[in-house]
Amino acid sequence: MRAPEVTDEIETLCERVALLADVDRGCWPAEDHSAVLLALLALQERVSAAAVMATAEWDRRESWRVDGSLTPKSWLRRHGVPEQDAKRVVRSARLAGRCEDVAKALRAGDITAGHLDALAAYVTPPRAKLFDDHSEVLLDGARNLSVDDTAAMARRWAAYADDQLNRGEPAARHGRRGVWFGRTGDLEEMRSLGDPIDFAALRKLLDRMEPPDPKATPGGPRSLSQRRYDALIALAEGSLPVPGRRDPAHTVNVVIDADTLTGGFNPYGRSDIPGDGTVLPAGVQRLLCGSWIGRVIMDAKGEILDLGREARFFSPAQQRAILIRDGGCAFDGCNRPPDWCDVHHLDPFGPPTNGATDLANGIGACRPHHTMIHERGWRPVQDEDGTWYLLPP
Repeated sequence: MRAPEVTDEIETLCERVALLADVDRGCWPAEDHSAVLLALLALQERVSAAAVMATAEWDRRESWRVDGSLTPKSWLRRHGVPEQDAKRVVRSARLAGRCEDVAKALRAGDITAGHLDALAAYVTPPRAKLFDDHSEVLLDGARNLSVDDTAAMARRWAAYADDQLNRGEPAARHGRRGVWFGRTGDLEEMRSLGDPIDFAALRKLLDRMEPPDPKATPGGPRSLSQRRYDALIALAEGSLPVPGRRDPAHTVNVVIDADTLTGGFNPYGRSDIPGDGTVLPAGVQRLLCGSWIGRVIMDAKGEILDLGREARFFSPAQQRAILIRDGGCAFDGCNRPPDWCDVHHLDPFGPPTNGATDLANGIGACRPHHTMIHERGWRPVQDEDGTWYLLPP
């Protein structure tokens, strides 16, 4: 059948499908309505499969160059296909065009176009050869899984593939880690790249340090990113690791099956941090050997408490005494503990304390509240029963 004849058949099919839009479905029995719906969905799937195979051949022959387009995605966008859809279509078509096992499964209806999309999303050029080696087990898995479960399986396979690709040259991947700083206007920008397990442990620690604020927080509750920033700064300023001690509260939980842990691939297995996604088996093995991230506070040395106005900064012993007295942040409604708080000079220079650096002139303040006082002009006040509040500027 020549191309013009196929086009005519498609147009005829479109006309017939369009007629269904005007059908009165109100009198249909539920069983008949369900049967029609299933038939339409089956037709939609067969059309999607045919479109994938047509796109694969079209792309192989570079037919998209006919009107000057530089890539198949740009041709599709030029003809009204949204960018994300164009990327997905080309990615799936190329996998079906390159791997005959995938094409056969799609043509036979063993997998749907949705299954193909789920697999193709993880078949990057470096992983392509490994996909060919594992296509049989992956397709067997896809035949028995939903599209969502196939996507999860593909993510696990991608982690396994990356692990295999990095065997023999682990330094290449490890060497990409880093933290970069740069200026953005009057703010500093930080960008980081590292192991997912390390970052999962860091996220867990930061979120534990700075939980969500109450709705009545002065100035409004902070966003998640702001809370993580405040916790990170608190770590940098006051928390130092003590060798030889481990805090189970900061252990990252990793779920992994035995096959994956020993270097194999199980399409129904797992290698992930619950809530944080798939991780490389090599990283899990490192974690199981004892990797951990914890946070401890160093003990302060004993010093006198009241230094008077001759000392501008509170000593560690004074800070400890004030924070123990106030139980952490002193402001009403804030429950941040002493370890995460600064000590604020209530009256830096004037009467009644004349700026004395002693217990009477200090108050515990968490970093967000301390920042509000100094940078946003909020004012600490104490009522008759001794409760501290912040008043807006």
